Formats: sequence, structure tokens, C-alpha cells
Amino acid sequence: MQSPDSAIFDVAGRDAGGTLQGFQRPQIAGHIREIRDYLEKPNAILPNPIVVAFTGAATLEPLLPLNGAPGRFSRLTIGVAAGPPAWIVDGQQRFTALSELRGREFEVLVSGFICESGEELQKQFILINNTRPLPKALVYELLPQVSDLPRRMSNRSQAALITEALNYRPGSALRALIRQQTNPKGMIRDTVLQRVIMNSLTDGALRLYADDDRLLLDRGVRLVSESFHAVKHVFEDDSDGKTPKTSRLVHGAGIIAMG
Repeated sequence: MQSPDSAIFDVAGRDAGGTLQGFQRPQIAGHIREIRDYLEKPNAILPNPIVVAFTGAATLEPLLPLNGAPGRFSRLTIGVAAGPPAWIVDGQQRFTALSELRGREFEVLVSGFICESGEELQKQFILINNTRPLPKALVYELLPQVSDLPRRMSNRSQAALITEALNYRPGSALRALIRQQTNPKGMIRDTVLQRVIMNSLTDGALRLYADDDRLLLDRGVRLVSESFHAVKHVFEDDSDGKTPKTSRLVHGAGIIAMG
């Protein structure tokens, strides 16, 4: 594996005249560290290939089978005399994380294509990196089912666990009121409630149960539910049947404030 110094990362920037150059985002140290920590685990996999673009240092020639007809395979010839022959179009963070692994072999898939010009290279970069990511709400809803996650995700996982219980547990003050991928008719955004819970887990009452998921799902869920029961009782006219457009109590700002 090449070191990052010998790989080509064309980071987006502007020259002295203000002209845009390059296309890659800057490297993100925290993201690279998370990938590296994951890859050091014995059961780690890396199914996504690193995508590279050749801009003149590579040729592709069809290989003819014995009968002389065009075949399915080609020979890729790469010239390295002038330095690294390709630009990394997708996977620079993965590449850097891989280069930092010590004492472990890791097989990596690489996809490559040949560009005739810099304009075509930038076009392909935009198209490759413009796919629609998974909705954050869906990712957060899946978190409680998964273990051994990076710390920033495991913190959210506890909040997602409580949110799920509040939304589906009989007797909960927020039963069926939280909008999730699996409950699109809910009025309260799950990410807003998760933010309230995360704040309480670090600086509020829920931190008493943060180290024990069983207590969190019992006493913690009951605590949050009873708090919202009280709000609904005191401010009944502003909560029952209301939407975020008609009442601040079920709007994100109100939920955060009450939390």
C-alpha cells in the first residue's frame, strides 16, 4: 500500500487568481481514525472499492481468445515512470486509513477508469459522489440493533433505543407520536427527541442510568414518558392534536426547551 504522500489527492482549492482547482474534499482526521480502528478489528471487511481515474498513463487493449473473436477481458497497461499514474476519485479517507495499518495485510478492491481530459475527470467525480446517502433517521433507527460501533454512533445508539421504546411501548406519553422511517405519520421528529435524550445522558437525569441499558429502558424511559405526560396535562390545549405548525410544544424548538 502506497503512503498518502505518494498518492494523488487533488484537493479542491483556488489559485491566486481565484480559479477553482481540484475536486477532492480535505482529509478528515477523525473519520480516517474511525476507519483505521475498524479495519484493525479481526472481523473487519471493506466491500467498497477505491475508485481511481487514469488520465493518460494507462491504456486498455482487448484480449482476443483463441478463435480470434473479441473477448470479455482486456489488458490494462499502467505507466509509472512519471509518478503516480492515477487520481483517487472516491475512497481517499479509506486509502489513508489503510496506509496507516501496521502489521496486517488487507485485500482491497480497486475500480478504475480512463479519462480523456480533466473535464471528464471532474464530471465523473461529481457523478460518482452524488449518489443519495441513506437517510440519517433510518441509520439512527437501526443503531440499537448493532454493537461495537464508533463512539459517536454508540452515544446516539442509546438515545435511539429510548426513542424506540417511547414510540412503541404501551402507556408511553409519546406512543406513535414520534416520526421515524417506520412511523412517518408521527408529529415529533425522532432526531430532535434523540438530541434531548443525549443531552440528558451526559448532563441530566438520564446519566444515572447511562451505564446500564436495562435500567435505561426501564427507569429512563419511564422518566422521559412521565415528563411528557406532565407537559401534556398542564398544557393540554397546546398539545393534544397539535402539529409543529400549530404548537411550539411539538415543534423541535419546544421539545428541546422542555427537555
